[in-house]
Amino acid sequence: MSGRPPWWKGTRGEWLVVGQLILMAAVALAPPAWRWTGPSRALWVALGVPLVIAGGWLGLRALYELGPSLTILPRPRPRGTFVQTGLYARTRHPAYGGLLIMAVGWALWRGSGL
Repeated sequence: MSGRPPWWKGTRGEWLVVGQLILMAAVALAPPAWRWTGPSRALWVALGVPLVIAGGWLGLRALYELGPSLTILPRPRPRGTFVQTGLYARTRHPAYGGLLIMAVGWALWRGSGL
């Protein structure tokens, strides 16, 4: 036994991660709320796809810049460093910003109501 409580007790924010995964799955798997047809479809795809790509790049870059301090849990690692360079010099949560941009792009691209 490591002396740490089991993950399901949620002492480091594990349940917040579970909730985020459920919400991301709901957005990704939701059926389209509307069907784009005709020329408007091309417009929404042209707006949505670049947002998905840009949000993905932003999120991945943010995770890369965290380096060894990276954790999926809300509570930082015990010996993690406070990153204040790169994307983190401009915003505190660029990975979440990337996810938000991706979700908006996905909604436009797929016609998702979520």
